[in-house]
Amino acid sequence: MEVHQRREELDRRMLLLLHVDDRVCDALMELEAAKQKKQTLTQLNQSLDMSAREVKLRNVSVSIMQNQVKELEEEENKLKLQCEQVKKELDNDQEV
Repeated sequence: MEVHQRREELDRRMLLLLHVDDRVCDALMELEAAKQKKQTLTQLNQSLDMSAREVKLRNVSVSIMQNQVKELEEEENKLKLQCEQVKKELDNDQEV
């Protein structure tokens, strides 16, 4: 009888160990999935950071170009005024 009880106890313990092993395996699989998700999110974050930096650089470049255009337009207006003045002076000289 005692052998039978010990065998049942051993079987019960084996089933318990199998259940624990399954839970450990499930936990390890969940851990691996979480690690992969973290890695993916980290890569996405790095990509977004790079994109944000590129956008900032583009904005700076656009701003610089807009300033250059403004300066060139101002210079163009000055040159137009100078041309008009020179034309007026030439016209005045021709009249004299």
